Amino acid sequence: CGGEGVVSRDVATALVGAEYGSPIVERKGGLNRYATAALLIDRGRSLTGVTNPDGMYLATGTNYPDALAGGVLAGIGGGQWRPLMLTPPTVLGDDAGSFISAHASFKFATALGGPNAVSEIVVDQAGELLQ
Repeated sequence: CGGEGVVSRDVATALVGAEYGSPIVERKGGLNRYATAALLIDRGRSLTGVTNPDGMYLATGTNYPDALAGGVLAGIGGGQWRPLMLTPPTVLGDDAGSFISAHASFKFATALGGPNAVSEIVVDQAGELLQ
């Protein structure tokens, strides 16, 4: 995941044919980590066939542990794939806000991590878009 500034061409090349790799390596990189998250959601949607998930997860885009652990939950939580979107910690990011607004099927957005990771302001802004 990420452009060549994040994952070098050499690393991507090394993955092809490596014992833990794949004959196909796809690069998904946006203008920033938030746009990349949106691209990965689109890829997840095409892989799972789930076009209208019932909810989503939000994690801070400034530190990785919550998103890393939350990725497992998003992939299998409740027996259904649900997207995980990154957001800045103190304001709902534009990519996340647009994503929520575009999905009338969402009944919930769950913030991963405490209020220092995803503030109550972000939770409130996401909740307003769900209504």
